[in-house]
Amino acid sequence: MTGNRDPVKYLPLPDSFKTYAEDAIAAISTIVNSNIQDSAFQFDLPPECGILVKEAQNIYQTERGLQEKAAILRQDGGVFRDIWKAGGLRHVITIPLIKVDDAQVFAWRKTREERVIVKWDWREAIFTPELTYFEVEQGKKVGAVVVQFEPTQDGK
Repeated sequence: MTGNRDPVKYLPLPDSFKTYAEDAIAAISTIVNSNIQDSAFQFDLPPECGILVKEAQNIYQTERGLQEKAAILRQDGGVFRDIWKAGGLRHVITIPLIKVDDAQVFAWRKTREERVIVKWDWREAIFTPELTYFEVEQGKKVGAVVVQFEPTQDGK
């Protein structure tokens, strides 16, 4: 973890990905800004997000110390409002792309009182191997690329 209280681990993306992130943001912004009421809404990723999915796979491989690329179980776009969860049965890499109305995002593992502010910026992917709860401040929403992997045999 980044700190003793931080329920997520941040994995930096290279500055050279700025153009790819901007392209992905432009490609998903209409969906993220639409009138979605679900707490966690998934959608098929447009082609502009493909390079971000590949980079998520690369940073997951590096983080886990894997010799070979990990198989991707799912890759989706996500629009999040209210409370949702990630991690646990699957390892999740989230590449944050959009904060509507400058929304703040929080995360915690055990109790909501332990929640911390999450950096919601494409420059740092969010890795959640353990069950983690997220919350967007009331009435706001965020958008991201979400890539899921099967945990390795030792649970790592």
